[in-house]
Amino acid sequence: MRASSAARLLGSRSYVRGVDHRRPIQLPVAVPIEADRALAELHAAIELVAGGMAARVHVTGLAGLDEVAAQTLVRAQAAGVRFTLTRDEPDTVTAIVGPREE
Repeated sequence: MRASSAARLLGSRSYVRGVDHRRPIQLPVAVPIEADRALAELHAAIELVAGGMAARVHVTGLAGLDEVAAQTLVRAQAAGVRFTLTRDEPDTVTAIVGPREE
């Protein structure tokens, strides 16, 4: 294919020039919410216990523990690890991951 044939397929020069933006579009920055952080911490705790690197892990004082308890319970059961939530004080929730179930 010759250069002139390729230029015709791409359209006129003004059309190609009009597609490019003069400045980049500012996209919103993704910030993890509290529940995402709590879920990541609990998944890490499950991996530690399931892999035998820890017998039991206590995760205390993270916001969002209540919201992700059901998801974490399912993952812990699949990994063969015990998962419980306790309330020490009205505002403090502690997640206990482990021990492994035999």
